[in-house]
Amino acid sequence: MSAILLSIVVLLAAAGIAFVNQRSFGRLPRGERLERIRRSPNYRDGQFRNLHPTPQMTSDKGFAGSMWGILFGSKERREPASALPVLKPDLHRLERAEDALVWFGHSSYLLQLDGVRLLVDPVLTDKWPMSLFFSPFKGTDVFSPEDMPDIDCLIVTHDHWDHLDYRTVMQLKERIGRGISSIGDSIPTGSSNWIGTRAAVCRTGSGSTACLRAIFQGAGCSATVRSGPRF
Repeated sequence: MSAILLSIVVLLAAAGIAFVNQRSFGRLPRGERLERIRRSPNYRDGQFRNLHPTPQMTSDKGFAGSMWGILFGSKERREPASALPVLKPDLHRLERAEDALVWFGHSSYLLQLDGVRLLVDPVLTDKWPMSLFFSPFKGTDVFSPEDMPDIDCLIVTHDHWDHLDYRTVMQLKERIGRGISSIGDSIPTGSSNWIGTRAAVCRTGSGSTACLRAIFQGAGCSATVRSGPRF
């Protein structure tokens, strides 16, 4: 009996190790990227520090109570009763001169402003293992990586599964001019064309177009002068 239990534990451990070592999980920083992280003024004592106190739990229920509510609480109004109404324009025919905002669901959207195409947190596939944890609401799953036009800047705000989709990024990589992420995140493309950057701050009244263009150009993203993909 003990041998059977030991075999089950070993198999579960092996399956867990194989699961978390998929390429889609990325890897810990090393080499020059690790040194850049260590040189950040916000990195101290082995981890990044927020500039201001930022509690992870804002509920008075605490972590255990919040998790209990998520797992076993009421499911009422947690998802739409029917598919969300959606329009699907042909983004390949989107003129550069046209300012546009296309929302794909959650935090994924395409912003075209002042001739610059910016794609943020694209999660455009629903494949295992991501689908093991969550799936998009019906109506927010109509676009795919093939529907995206050439992109000047791809911005990944952070590396949670619902913001960074490995398959989407890999399918888009040949059509991306520049990728931008926070310096502490792992973007699993092996690209030298990714920039880890601090958050950009725009002063009130600077104008959205001027502000965004300053961000793009500061990161090497330009609609007229592109370095080209180097993934």
